[in-house]
Amino acid sequence: EKVVENTLHYWKEKSLEGKINATELSLVFTTNVISRLLLGHPGPFSVYREIAYAIDYINKFVMKRTWRQSVSDEE
Repeated sequence: EKVVENTLHYWKEKSLEGKINATELSLVFTTNVISRLLLGHPGPFSVYREIAYAIDYINKFVMKRTWRQSVSDEE
């Protein structure tokens, strides 16, 4: 319940800014749930968000460079 409450609060903040990125939201939610399961207690949502961004960075940049794929300007 705590994970869902934090995620909904984050989503509400972003919607007030007029920006909702579904990919980012799902990444942060997934990281939050997995971290919650591994750690056994809810932590600060901001920490989980930073973990999600780090995972996303690794996926987009490091792996693409390892596989010698180009990185688009958007990424």
